[in-house]
Amino acid sequence: MKDMLVYLEAHLHPRDEAVRLALTKTTGQGREAAALGWQLTRLKNGDELTWHNGGTFGFSSFCGFVRNRDFGVVVLSNSGESVDGLAAKVLRK
Repeated sequence: MKDMLVYLEAHLHPRDEAVRLALTKTTGQGREAAALGWQLTRLKNGDELTWHNGGTFGFSSFCGFVRNRDFGVVVLSNSGESVDGLAAKVLRK
């Protein structure tokens, strides 16, 4: 978790060109788009949620942030159940 929070912080406050490039929109339009390794979703309130999720062999994860709110979340689980709903509840606060 500590490493994931460092990773999240580096993307929430990008200081280096490689991280800024990873956050640059590469495809999509409207509410849904993609960057290098990230999904970009325009929320109903106009904020942009930058996120990525996944699951492998009975584990699931979500990492996301809203840069203009200076807020992000990392959820890791040792269950194959999606943690996206839990992350969304935290991000709405």
